[in-house]
Parts: sequence; structure tokens; C-alpha cells
Amino acid sequence: MRENADLLEALLRGGKEVDDAFLWAANVRFRPEADMDGGYMQEFDGYPVRLGLSGLGWELEDCEAAAARHAATFQTPSRVALSSMRVGDLARLHFVITAPDVVADPKNPRAERMWVEVCRLHDDGTVWGHLTNEPMFIDSLDPGDVIEFEHRHVAQLEDGASPD
Repeated sequence: MRENADLLEALLRGGKEVDDAFLWAANVRFRPEADMDGGYMQEFDGYPVRLGLSGLGWELEDCEAAAARHAATFQTPSRVALSSMRVGDLARLHFVITAPDVVADPKNPRAERMWVEVCRLHDDGTVWGHLTNEPMFIDSLDPGDVIEFEHRHVAQLEDGASPD
């Protein structure tokens, strides 16, 4: 999929016309509006895809590394559980808040812990999931947004059931 995004960007920068079949390949549509980084926003199932493991005011925590640092108090799903992840499963991710105005207030949390429902598993190991929570401190995310993540970002995994 990343190859398609790179190809589309190169074609558009070169002034080439791209046919609709290419744009709709693999059920992913590219909108002509530039995103914050000047690239092109992807959509999946009608929702924006947040690529790159971070966005405006947030970045995903590497929960695997955090668990290694705090083994007595922080556990993550096993490699077997993560490799068995499938569409419909729920994954809890930690969205570390990076917006300076939010971080400056000591009453605000360090991160928002939110669930995504897995909607696509990629061959390169990346996963896409629809955000199921309403963020309280991250204005750039909305329920339904598609978040790109890797197994190392998963703090908890639910087998397609509602989380506690």
C-alpha cells in the first residue's frame, strides 16, 4: 500500500493524470487535499487513515519497550497472541500526547489509552484499526479514524469482544 501512495504522489507531482481504478485499488481512496505534511490523505471505509505512527499532537507509545523497562507492572500481549490478531479484534494503544499546550498542564494525562478495532492486516506487519473511543485531549483524532500501528504498540488485545 505504501508503494501505491508513493507512486500516486510521484505521478501527481509530475502532473500525470491518474485513473479512478488506481485510486480505488485495494479499497483505499486518496483525497486531493494536502494533509499537514503536504502529502495526500488516504481514506479507508470512508475514514481518514493516520499513517506514520504519529500525528498532530500525538505519537504511539512503544508498549513492548515500556513493558521491558517496567516488567513488574506492565505486561503486553504475547507474540503468539499478537501474531493471531485478526480483523474485528480490539487493540488498546497508548497515544502519547505531544501537543505543547496540553503537555504544559500538569493536570492532563501523559497519554490517552484508546481502543481500535482491527480493520486490515498488512503483509509488512503493519495493522490498521478504526479508533473506537472519543479522544479527550487529542483534537486531531475522531472516532472511526483509521490508525496505523505495529505489534509493538499494542498494550492489550481483546478477541473481538467489548473491552472492560
